Amino acid sequence: MKFLKLFSLIMILFSNSCHTSRVAIASKYKQKITSSFANDMKNDHDYGMYAYGGLIRENIELFTMYFETQKKVTLDESRMLILNCVEELLNRINSNEKIRPYLSVYPFTSDGLVLDLLFRDFYGNIISDGQISTVYLLNGKIFYETYDQQTKRYIDVQEESYQDALKIVKEQKHQVQSTPALSDG
Repeated sequence: MKFLKLFSLIMILFSNSCHTSRVAIASKYKQKITSSFANDMKNDHDYGMYAYGGLIRENIELFTMYFETQKKVTLDESRMLILNCVEELLNRINSNEKIRPYLSVYPFTSDGLVLDLLFRDFYGNIISDGQISTVYLLNGKIFYETYDQQTKRYIDVQEESYQDALKIVKEQKHQVQSTPALSDG
């Protein structure tokens, strides 16, 4: 009986240390992707990451990243920006063979991302002139908001699924490609 209790205790301790070790390894790989992505977003697009996080239980379930930039954008432009960021991050996650065993699902999808782009003016104030002030991906949906400077509140403009946003951009690209070029004559 004493042997059985001792064996049970050893197994519990071993399983907890394996779990802790697994989470630590997953966290290390997640951090490498997050840092690399944030650096490239800063260097290539001037997006500064101001917060990040995620969720790791047994496996990586969620990547969370918040960026800000000095830009004024329309809804269509903000859609393109968030989609480009999401696609790039998903590509990095899914092409990294070392992180795959630690992902909750493979291929990792937009459902496992929270990604926010906040738009500021030259003085660092949140864009509040009716243009999109923030666009973010949450639970596989993209949300577009403006900011009311007087009430200090965000105002919902539109919400769409990630897949619908992809379709809209694809249709817009198709329309541009099928538009005949204007001639000088």
